[in-house]
Amino acid sequence: MRAGQHPIVLVLRFQRVPAASRRPTAEARHTAPRAPPLAPHTGQNFTLATIGGSIAAGHGNGAALPFVRYLHNWVHDTFKPPGFRFHNGAVPGVASAYMSLCVELHVPRAADLVLVEYAVNDASEDGRFDTPALRAFERLLRKLLRLPNSPAIVLINAYAMLFTPPRGRYWASAEAHFFELATYYSLPLLSLKACCFHLLVEGRPPFSIDGTANNASLQGRAFYHDPVHPDGLTGHRVLAELPMQLLQQTADELRRGESEGGAAGARQTRAQQRSRLRCVPVARAIRSSEA
Repeated sequence: MRAGQHPIVLVLRFQRVPAASRRPTAEARHTAPRAPPLAPHTGQNFTLATIGGSIAAGHGNGAALPFVRYLHNWVHDTFKPPGFRFHNGAVPGVASAYMSLCVELHVPRAADLVLVEYAVNDASEDGRFDTPALRAFERLLRKLLRLPNSPAIVLINAYAMLFTPPRGRYWASAEAHFFELATYYSLPLLSLKACCFHLLVEGRPPFSIDGTANNASLQGRAFYHDPVHPDGLTGHRVLAELPMQLLQQTADELRRGESEGGAAGARQTRAQQRSRLRCVPVARAIRSSEA
């Protein structure tokens, strides 16, 4: 079902959705969610796009790489898609309201996968759901879902633990609200705080929060480069591992399906591949070494 056929969540105020437009049950969504193709391993051209705020734009990377560049390099080296294109349309210092108006300027129409990073920039103090900011975020998702290439949309939620007042408040981001929209539209959601919060509280390098990596003596040990942005040697690396894990899992499932299906599996259409991408509400970070 295309995005244009969905009732809009925030306009309906959670009124009963007509049966013809209702989303699948949670059990059905787990096995066959509405999800576009992720197939960088198939030898087809593949375009990866990113939108978001300063974290997606690469701020805080310091002496290393931002998470989008780690991801770009990994996709290129792992899957070697022949026509691989990467486009970073992130704009520092703005919320999703801007992107909902100007997304056509920041995301290629041929995109196959779009990472959306706004959990920090869209954070709200009052905690309400039905707000102009969240309406704008939903409009952005619907516009992305209507792009000609039916791209896979993945929400990747960063977490500014040192910036939230008081420090370390778990719920101080837009992630909880984004989760509601992710489940409604059957979109994968990757969470930095879900995978790393307890590691950050424990504070062992490279998850230390006793200072930031803009202090040279803490580089490679501190998770954050400053109170908002993860560091390139640590936090950005972990943030990159979340979509890496999702892409690798999806590629493994596609290969397994092709192997089990023989020639018929090899002739999978893009529409059939859509059903292979599973919703991942939370991702587990792989502990990175101190090096």
